[in-house]
Parts: sequence; C-alpha cells; structure tokens
Amino acid sequence: MPRTPKPYVITWRNDTKTFQFTLNYAYDLNERVCAQWRHRIFNNLPDELANFRNPKTKPDAEAAVDALIVYLREKHEEGIVRRVVITDITERT
Repeated sequence: MPRTPKPYVITWRNDTKTFQFTLNYAYDLNERVCAQWRHRIFNNLPDELANFRNPKTKPDAEAAVDALIVYLREKHEEGIVRRVVITDITERT
C-alpha cells in the first residue's frame, strides 16, 4: 500500500540545531503561498502562532506546521471573502 504524501517536509539543520520546514502544494493552499513558505525556520511563524516557535522535537514541529496550514487556509479564505464583498459593492453602484 503506497504512502500518502505529507503536505510538508520537516528537516533538522545540524548547523543551527533547529528544524526547518517546506510546505508542499496541498490542503487547498495557493502555489504562491506555498512558495513563500519554502525552506523556513519556525521563528518566522506569524505572531498568532508564537507559541509554536522553536519546537524541541519532531512531533512538536509537525504540530506547528499543521497549525500554520490551518492559519494560512483561514487567511486565504478571508481574502476571498473580502474580494467578493468589494466586487458586490462596485457592481451595485
């Protein structure tokens, strides 16, 4: 049975002793968004996810990336809603 690919890759960097992650194109995330989050360290997480910075173990790092994916998906959906509202307002006038 083949494994399902994960939407991210987490690697350990020996030089800085930190985890690094790369988002793959998954979970309905835009390619541009995934490209912005390629080869990032966990210190770059948004302020809303500050409690997930500097994970000590790989399971902690996986939980942090899962939280980031949910956060990015919510932000992306909010952006779509805002554009629809703006379009509707301009069409009515």
